[in-house]
Parts: sequence; structure tokens; C-alpha cells
Amino acid sequence: MFIKLLVVYLHCIRNTKTNTIMSKISEIIKQFERPNFPFKPEKDFYKAVGVSKKRFWQIYKGEASNVQVIELQRIADYFKVNLTELL
Repeated sequence: MFIKLLVVYLHCIRNTKTNTIMSKISEIIKQFERPNFPFKPEKDFYKAVGVSKKRFWQIYKGEASNVQVIELQRIADYFKVNLTELL
């Protein structure tokens, strides 16, 4: 019983972290968008932030392991926000 509760608890913690990162980046993207021009990352975006398409979406969804501060800093710089807004 204890192990099942622990597994559920750890799953909830992971989902909370995932939702937090995803919602923060999502909110920043919404602020960046203009009416009728939704943000759609292209090669120039990935090159500017220095991460691959797959890596960006892993970070966005909270699925990336070992997210480096420099990666988040580059994303924050691209959107012209403080790094603390992503943490």
C-alpha cells in the first residue's frame, strides 16, 4: 500500500513540474504572439535558442532530463523575458 501511495505521489510531483514549465513557456509564447499570427517555431528559432526541435518540445512539455540553465536562458532571451519567469 505504501509503495502504491509513493508512486502516485511521485507521479503527481512530476506532473506538477511538467505543467509548471509548460504553462510558463506557454504564457510567454502567448504574450509573444500577435493577433492572427500564432507562434510556430521554425529553423531560425531553434538555431537562435541553440536547441533542436525535439529538445525544445521536451523542455516545453517538461519531459527533458537535465535541462541546463543556458537552454532556458536562451529561450528567455529569445522571448525577451527574464530567466526567472521560466523557473
